[in-house]
Amino acid sequence: MTLLPTHRLRTDGMFAILVPATLLPLIVTLLWAERKAKTLGYVKKSTSEKSVVAKVYSSLNKLDVVGLAVIGTSVALILLPLTLAKTAKNGWKNRMSCFDEARVDADSWCF
Repeated sequence: MTLLPTHRLRTDGMFAILVPATLLPLIVTLLWAERKAKTLGYVKKSTSEKSVVAKVYSSLNKLDVVGLAVIGTSVALILLPLTLAKTAKNGWKNRMSCFDEARVDADSWCF
């Protein structure tokens, strides 16, 4: 008996391969641009000695992690009913199976 359906394993594997492959050009471009900006003198090196916690907080603030989390959550909440309705019996007419599938998916990801 398998714990996950085979299509789920296949999609997880594709996700694990395709996301880094598609993000690699962006990451390389950003690192190249940052290095070039440092060599041209556009970025000043920090002279103040900050603690690690202060550096992490500053980086999270610059990245706007809260905003990214809100946007990611909103996209997930928009796509979740569409995905669940497609896989449920009778589609949009069956309400409880959508909730049951969401609970099962959440349990499988959390535990």
